[in-house]
Amino acid sequence: MTIEAEARPIIGVIASRFPRAGGTSMLSGIGEQYLLAVEAGGGIPLLIHLTRDTAVIQAHYQRCDGLLFAGGGDVDPAIFGQLPTPSLARSSRCATRSSWRWPAGRSMIVSRC
Repeated sequence: MTIEAEARPIIGVIASRFPRAGGTSMLSGIGEQYLLAVEAGGGIPLLIHLTRDTAVIQAHYQRCDGLLFAGGGDVDPAIFGQLPTPSLARSSRCATRSSWRWPAGRSMIVSRC
């Protein structure tokens, strides 16, 4: 690794989950444009899968200089103690992603301040 590469910030990009075609398992990933945008901005993208393993989450925080929360399903209003509005389709909310990304963001902010 060159000195120039070592000086670039590592940006964790939170993956989405997608059903595998024809199967019962899930895929983790993100649109390539997000990764390319991090590179174009001078960062090194690190794809982070959704997990409830706090040790894995903490290890990501320690290695990343920032997080990119890419688009996806709506945030579950229950995180903020609210009920969903009728116009918010249940299928558009991703409970796993919502339950992971908000604590992840808060924890990273608190640990860096």
